Amino acid sequence: WSRDPDRWLPFPAEWKVGKFCSDAARERGVLVRAVGDIMAVSPALTITEDELDEIFDGLRAAIEDTERYIQKKEAEERTRTGEQTGSQESAWLRRAL
Repeated sequence: WSRDPDRWLPFPAEWKVGKFCSDAARERGVLVRAVGDIMAVSPALTITEDELDEIFDGLRAAIEDTERYIQKKEAEERTRTGEQTGSQESAWLRRAL
């Protein structure tokens, strides 16, 4: 993930976006490895189509949870800095989904 996908700007490290998404996926039975804000998925070569569907369903839900988490963090940052911007879906989510 990137805070600005056009320029590959990372999220602030203290937000731990990758860990949040990894934890959200794990809660749904999907194991992914967070490498910074990048999720690594390594399914078995013998995976079935139904198992792939389960992985993608879990990842989609985890990404949606992560989007809400990022929006919350961005709102907190705007409040802290006094920035006045409206709520909008992050560009990275539009590209991820």
